[in-house]
Amino acid sequence: ITRERKRQESKTRMQQLQVLLEKWSASDPPRIADSLSKDELVAVVKEVPEYTCLTEVEAGIVLDGWQRDAGKRIAKRRAREREQALMREQAARKAYHEGLLGLIQDKKLNVRNEWADV
Repeated sequence: ITRERKRQESKTRMQQLQVLLEKWSASDPPRIADSLSKDELVAVVKEVPEYTCLTEVEAGIVLDGWQRDAGKRIAKRRAREREQALMREQAARKAYHEGLLGLIQDKKLNVRNEWADV
């Protein structure tokens, strides 16, 4: 077998493991969590044929790449959650402000009112 053919077969096997990891991560519920350490990930995939046919170096490359991508997914998810929390907080502030303006317009609230009266 030529060197180029070996390289191509290695690349194909690595892609198969990568596809499997992505599929497991995207399933509902996920079969593997994005927060798994490399050792935990190896423990999950050690019996899978896509993993066992790879050399240790090839498997390490795939698992490191998956962990890097998982870290990016976690960061995106956290940023999206922070943004949603901020939007909820802003909506609550706006509703409060509009409620106060409504009380002022209805003459139920003026400058002389105590906080407890509101």
